Amino acid sequence: MWTRAELKSKAKAVLRNSYWESIVAVIILGAISIGAALVAYFIPFGSIFAMLFLTFPMTVGLNFFFMQNQIAPSRIPNIFYPFNSGRYMNIVGAMAWMYLFTCLWSLISAAGFIIVLIKGMSSLMAYLTADNFTPSPYAPTFDSSWIPSLVACGVIYIAGLVITYIKGLSYSMTAYILTDNPYIGYARALKLSMAMTYGQKWEMFVLYLSFIGWGLLALLTFGIGFLFLAPYVAATNAELYVKLRDHAINSGLTTPQELNVYNTNQNNEI
Repeated sequence: MWTRAELKSKAKAVLRNSYWESIVAVIILGAISIGAALVAYFIPFGSIFAMLFLTFPMTVGLNFFFMQNQIAPSRIPNIFYPFNSGRYMNIVGAMAWMYLFTCLWSLISAAGFIIVLIKGMSSLMAYLTADNFTPSPYAPTFDSSWIPSLVACGVIYIAGLVITYIKGLSYSMTAYILTDNPYIGYARALKLSMAMTYGQKWEMFVLYLSFIGWGLLALLTFGIGFLFLAPYVAATNAELYVKLRDHAINSGLTTPQELNVYNTNQNNEI
């Protein structure tokens, strides 16, 4: 249905006409996110509100920016797409539900980690606070009986991370679906995202893994290189969504009318 080379080639073609605008869009989003985080630090529950009402809609806005770059000249104001025409609360609600479901799945790994931490610390403290100067054979020994449970909880923790990542891939098209139809409803957006990514997750994982070399190079520039890498990744993701969306339409999972495919440029432009 799609290949990494095809997606990246199309992304590069789009960026030839919008690369510097894309960098500016990424910088704007980064600056707003950092500013919101700084303000939220001084407000109770501020980080939650900043994430819900600013980070989430701005993420959708950046996705919309790269989606529009495929079909129209690049426009920086497109990143503020969620804040116009009554779309805002629909987008916030759908993104909040996506985040909630992801967090619920992450509880699996969190449970494994907490059990390991509590059990390991309790055994370690019991050993450290014991009288280690008692002559043998009465000297206390380190209690290793908890090691099998440690291994089991470690497996649960790793399995939880894998499950959470897989579910994250399942929900990853939600923000793009909202760029096409912000009124679709959170339940339908999540369900459609899961349907679009069904059977595609391994290929998606390999696609994202293919950027790791560029990421390492960006680290060598003290993070500055990510300003140039981020548009490439975002444009590739936008191309991936188009492929998955078209496949979903052709498979009868959705309709062009539901995703406003043929009217995106006319109706969604701000």
